[in-house]
Amino acid sequence: MKKIAITGSNGVIGEILMTGLKSKYKLLGLNHSNCDVANYSELLKQTQSCDIIIHLAWDTKRENCNNKKYLKKNTTMYENVYKVALKNGVKRVILASSVHADNFIKWNEKKINEC
Repeated sequence: MKKIAITGSNGVIGEILMTGLKSKYKLLGLNHSNCDVANYSELLKQTQSCDIIIHLAWDTKRENCNNKKYLKKNTTMYENVYKVALKNGVKRVILASSVHADNFIKWNEKKINEC
């Protein structure tokens, strides 16, 4: 059975994936509570036996499409994911971000609350 590590597995998309994939794969949910994805050594150790890494972890409160800020921590996290995948021989990496999937700048507070 293939083992998939999912960073940000407590987020909305992460929880959906954890639920949907649990019957077919061995899953490793990586969150703030059990792994700092910005810590290379920690992530390297956690993902040693993984076949796939799905990277969803992202600080969306301080970096999002509305504020146009870029956080070094977010960059460090995705760089670490690729580096540990190479080091551990992980054959597939999926990087996804729902925070960057739509341009919410034109939305107003009322519209967001109606969704």
